[in-house]
Amino acid sequence: MSRGQMRFAIMLVVLFLLVGVGYRLRVTLRAQDEVTKKIQEIAPDLTATTEQRMQDFRRTKVRDGKKVWEIVARQARYSQDRQEVLVEGPEFSLYLKDGGVIALKGQEARIHLDGEGQEVSRVELKGNLEMRVGDFSITTQEATFESTRNTIVSDGTIQIDGPGLSAAGQGYTVDIGEKRLTLNTDVHTTISKGDPS
Repeated sequence: MSRGQMRFAIMLVVLFLLVGVGYRLRVTLRAQDEVTKKIQEIAPDLTATTEQRMQDFRRTKVRDGKKVWEIVARQARYSQDRQEVLVEGPEFSLYLKDGGVIALKGQEARIHLDGEGQEVSRVELKGNLEMRVGDFSITTQEATFESTRNTIVSDGTIQIDGPGLSAAGQGYTVDIGEKRLTLNTDVHTTISKGDPS
């Protein structure tokens, strides 16, 4: 065999190898597309992001053997990418040192986690929010619990109703450690005489 024939034979082998690799790659990609389509038909709500869905969600913070706070919800979705949990129908309870409880209920909440996804840094509650503190009912549309400051804050309108007192205002801050509620602006208060029985 001459050199020219040898080169031609080698180029022919390389060409067949490239055609074979190209064909195999095309078959593999086509099979992958078919599998992806089947997955979308079977479970269209599966996404490429890391998101977990949970039923009967519960998360509790315990310090020195005592509950600090607890959040319970019908269902939740955890997004590892955003480091947050979106919950539906949350009931958020803050436990005070004297044994009292601040209980909040709303339509949804976003629980923001720290960088490692271990600690709750903030809880944003929204939708027909009701806060119960003893005999008092506080209604608003949204509120945010800031873990590091141990406060609940909102810029929205607020209505407070309790025995002998009715108040309304715009924006508020609840200092949980001090057990103090501060209304920011537009405060209107009505004090009624208690039942003389």
